[in-house]
Amino acid sequence: MCEPQVGPTTNLTISNKVIVPDGFPRSTILAGGKFPGPLIKANDGDHFAINVVNKLDDGFMFTSISVVSGKIYLIGMGSSKNGINYADDVSFVTQCPIVQNHSFLHAFDVPNQTGTYWYHSHYSTQQCDGLHGSLVICDPNDPLSYLMINTVISIADCPDSRLINGLGRYIGGPESELAVVNVEYGKKYRLRLIGMSCDPSFKFSIDGHNLTVIEKDGQLIEPLLVD
Repeated sequence: MCEPQVGPTTNLTISNKVIVPDGFPRSTILAGGKFPGPLIKANDGDHFAINVVNKLDDGFMFTSISVVSGKIYLIGMGSSKNGINYADDVSFVTQCPIVQNHSFLHAFDVPNQTGTYWYHSHYSTQQCDGLHGSLVICDPNDPLSYLMINTVISIADCPDSRLINGLGRYIGGPESELAVVNVEYGKKYRLRLIGMSCDPSFKFSIDGHNLTVIEKDGQLIEPLLVD
């Protein structure tokens, strides 16, 4: 079984915060006050009940100064939510965004579905402004679980930098903190790689190592060795 950081039953508060992901401060919209947002973990067959609470208050980032004041929008990419299209997360099509100081309960089941996904805002540019995070549904009967240690690696961006697990460096900027993933020699790791970038123009590799791809978009595939 997975030990969840949050979820699948949780309150997820959305708020504004100034962060320094690449050596330069910027205003953001965050889930749970974290960048990226907190990892939501569940097991196959679990019931999700995620109460999204809008506490946005930055007047320069879609708050009470406009008709769409403080509105946020959450979508679980790739996870099947059959029978609840009223919460299908297509802004102004099947669901209205969540207005400032209000909340919406995302309640759904995902039976017989496991894998690596992510959640993000689907309203305006809020995904690019930091409102995204990882979502993992684990298989308690995973035949490979005893072989590998699970690690989530997210790739996102700021306007002029690439970020791994929320940290990176701007070219020509200060030597800001970088993300570190600790590993032990001789052990196998399942890297749950999630692209959260608004400009997804990157390649992922590990110097001196090959990688074996075993899953894509929540679907197990025939293992493929890549460099």
